[in-house]
Formats: sequence, C-alpha cells, structure tokens
Amino acid sequence: MNSVQYLAMANLVIETDEFRRYPRKNNRPILNTLAVGIELLLKFAHVHCGSTVEAVASRYRHNIWKLWQECPDPALTHLVLEAAERSYASALAQGLVNEPIADLPEQFCEAVRNLSTLHNTGGSQLRYLAPAGVMATAPGWLTQAFYSVADACLRRPPFGQ
Repeated sequence: MNSVQYLAMANLVIETDEFRRYPRKNNRPILNTLAVGIELLLKFAHVHCGSTVEAVASRYRHNIWKLWQECPDPALTHLVLEAAERSYASALAQGLVNEPIADLPEQFCEAVRNLSTLHNTGGSQLRYLAPAGVMATAPGWLTQAFYSVADACLRRPPFGQ
C-alpha cells in the first residue's frame, strides 16, 4: 500500500528532535506528504469496498475531506479516530501538548478538513505559495493516527476484517 510509504515518511520526520525543536520549519512539506498518504489510504478504502480506481479518481480527485466523509468502511474511520485519541493521550502524557481536548473527534475531523482544504484548493497551498494569513494544521496527531492504521493494514486484511 503506497499510502504507508508517505505516512511513514511524515511520521519519521515528526519523531525527530529537529522537528520537535522547530516544528514550523518543515510543516508544509510534511503536510504535503501527509496529505498524499491520507488521500491514498482513503482511496484504497473506496476501491477495496467495490469502487473502481477510475470512479474514485473522477468523483473525489484530491478531496480528502470528501473521501473521509464518504468512506464506505466505517471501521476505517473508527480505527483512525481511536488512534487519534491514543496519539493525543500520549502527547499529553509526554508534555508535548498542554491540555486535554474535550471534543477530540470533532477537533480531529476539523484538522482533516483543514488539511483537505490546503491540499485540494486550486493551486494547492501546500505545494505553492500560500496567501498571507493561511494557517495550516499541525501534522503530529494526523500523522500518527493515519500512519498507525495504514501500517496495521499491511499486517492484516484491511481495517481488521
């Protein structure tokens, strides 16, 4: 699964001391890599559940948010949200974040939507200059959540089936 390669690369970078010291320095390249990995994982889910590659490409293009919302296998989104909760709890325990998030699933989905907007916007604001004031989501928990699920899919049939 190609998505694992992109997600593994993003995960490798966010685990470095360099990234933890200067997270904004490489934020956009990591988000671009992460977005491609998420897009491929979600497209895989659609194809695995019966859609053709052509139909998925035509319907969704690069719209991660639409792929996420219309994911035909609820086990995938459930596993990713569970992984996001574990990732955030770990970051909290390590002191990488300061406070718990009450509505974590909603905040995670908002981060997915934000990444999708940056990835899907005409001219892709992750690959080219972004207008002043455009803020990108932090890549950490998105990377860890999606990577852990994609990596697990390599070790067993998709989404724990």
